[in-house]
Amino acid sequence: MTLSRTAAGMAERLRGSPRRRVALDHLRDLLFELEPHVAHSPAMRRRLHAILEELVAAAVVSLPKGRALYDRAEQPSLPRFVAVAGGSRPATQPSRAASYPWPPGLRWAATLHPPLRPEEMDFLRAVGAFLMRGGDRPLVPLQERSLELLGDEKQLGKLAGQRLFAEGRLSLCMLRCREVHPPFVFRKVSERPILLVVENSATYDTVLRVLGRDGPIGAVGYGAGKHFVLSVAAAGDLDPAPRRILYFGDLDPDGLMIPVRASETAVAHGLPPVEPAEALYARLLAGQEEGGADPRVMWLPQGLRGRAAAVLASGRRLAQEQVGLELLMARPAWLHDLRRQLGCTSPATG
Repeated sequence: MTLSRTAAGMAERLRGSPRRRVALDHLRDLLFELEPHVAHSPAMRRRLHAILEELVAAAVVSLPKGRALYDRAEQPSLPRFVAVAGGSRPATQPSRAASYPWPPGLRWAATLHPPLRPEEMDFLRAVGAFLMRGGDRPLVPLQERSLELLGDEKQLGKLAGQRLFAEGRLSLCMLRCREVHPPFVFRKVSERPILLVVENSATYDTVLRVLGRDGPIGAVGYGAGKHFVLSVAAAGDLDPAPRRILYFGDLDPDGLMIPVRASETAVAHGLPPVEPAEALYARLLAGQEEGGADPRVMWLPQGLRGRAAAVLASGRRLAQEQVGLELLMARPAWLHDLRRQLGCTSPATG
């Protein structure tokens, strides 16, 4: 079973630990180490739960039995500890790594603890040969260098989040490659530095039809569902670059997770965080009853969280297409509300 980058990194740390029983607090610490952006995110609990599911499926850890051994204060529930599978550590080759003639930039490999695993050793040997060839190599997409070094266009992206790429060791720059972000589909409607992204193609078309050059939005982007989590990084190429990024999507767990994770990507690339397009979510939630608290709705503005929580608690979802062309044309006050959120109460002139 192939683990995701974060799950593989956590598996490596757990296998290298002398402890066979690892507490929940330590698991959280490991997740924060591998994904620092989730430390204060409402997605943290769901993210850790997903990683643990991967580790259980790969037989890296086992979960305790019995309700009392789980933290059920919030959902999803999390185990108070996990047991690291005994005898599952991959074979290592300490003597081989210690005696190998590493080039100067890789001599740290001989002293790693735990020692290099066979696949790490093979990778670093390929890297060593690459470095020895020298030359003025251009910066290529990470996937192309991955295929050259590993015979797999995706493997280098997974390794880049693990220990070989810790500070002072490997870097993408050393390997003369760079991350290439998925393309971002957008249409410019004015010169305002405001980007509005919508999750689905029908709403993308609708918003473009009702927005004019005198509106508060400079460009409308098509998020394409979870594609937006990565493609938001390309929003920095817009001219002008966005000073605000608003988002409108479906009201369901996945639809709320997309902008949270996209916001983490945006901030990591020097862009503003992704904010809810309050006027559009208000129309989507109009007429819904109030509910209780739910950490999954914390990204939404305070005034909409109760209604959103009630929708999630009922197991329903609200498709963003409910805020359709006819509704937006018949009730243009949503544009005034959008301007108010952006701090521009009068129509744009440019």
